[in-house]
Amino acid sequence: MDWMHRSNIPKQLAEAGLLEKYVSYDEHPEGLEETMDDTINSIFEMKDANPEMKCTIVIDDAQVFLSSRKQASDAFRRLALLGRSREINAIYASHALVLNKSLEGQVDSLFFFTLPAKVHWKAGEERYGFNPEPHLETLRSTPYSFVAFDVRSGTGRMMNPINLD
Repeated sequence: MDWMHRSNIPKQLAEAGLLEKYVSYDEHPEGLEETMDDTINSIFEMKDANPEMKCTIVIDDAQVFLSSRKQASDAFRRLALLGRSREINAIYASHALVLNKSLEGQVDSLFFFTLPAKVHWKAGEERYGFNPEPHLETLRSTPYSFVAFDVRSGTGRMMNPINLD
């Protein structure tokens, strides 16, 4: 499926009004960062070709791309700094609380289905103002509950499990 990322197929489908969903994945992790950058850049190209397009990109395992130990790629910086103004929203799903510092200013909300490892608590408080301790017991005792934390206001609240019946 790697050819999909570097081809003009998504752009051509979007220009024809035929693309509603586009899934990009790479079975080989050695090319994953390049593939993700190509996917992000393709979304901006589709937006250029379709000014009315609105988009949300979900990036799973975001800690792989946005490690606090290395510089974010140009594509990720573009997404973080220009995405919202172009109606391209990003949701970063991560197993780590700490992401790349240069992009943290763009974070509006955090959702915790489990709490970050205790080693990350201090960073969570320093970087986002999030103290996980008040939510420990509820998250442990209520399966599938989660914490919704608004970074801008500094408020968090417990959320009940989502009913799927």
